Amino acid sequence: MIVYSDNTAQDVFLRQMQQSDFDNFEKEVGLEDLFDNKGYISAKEYSHILRVLWTSSYLERENSEKILQFMADATVDFIQRGLPNGVIFADKYGENKLFSIFADSGIVYANGKPYMITVILKGKDSTEASRQWAVDLMKQISEHAYQAGLSGD
Repeated sequence: MIVYSDNTAQDVFLRQMQQSDFDNFEKEVGLEDLFDNKGYISAKEYSHILRVLWTSSYLERENSEKILQFMADATVDFIQRGLPNGVIFADKYGENKLFSIFADSGIVYANGKPYMITVILKGKDSTEASRQWAVDLMKQISEHAYQAGLSGD
């Protein structure tokens, strides 16, 4: 679920969890508004989930770091493509083929200046060409953000 964004694993996990446990988690970390009334998540809320891991505000630091390491071990076509080799990127990506949504959100561990980046794009359709458009655009956004961070902009 963490590394490959597998909804099957997510569904199994959610079946094992009591609704009250999930509600308590949402309330404790401030994610009550995670999804809007149509079931969409904003870039701000997507980033909020990462901030909970970064600050270890819900889990013990050791467990938060373990999850971030799992996330960093995954290789995804999106934002990571715009980062230099060797830069650690702990991210969670998602694709919704039905609605042509492409999302990636993560923490870039760059030269002692880590930063969070989240990009959510709506493609024209769910074709491979639309996915490639999202890959290319996220790469460009990532390159720009990384360069801006180096220059202090």
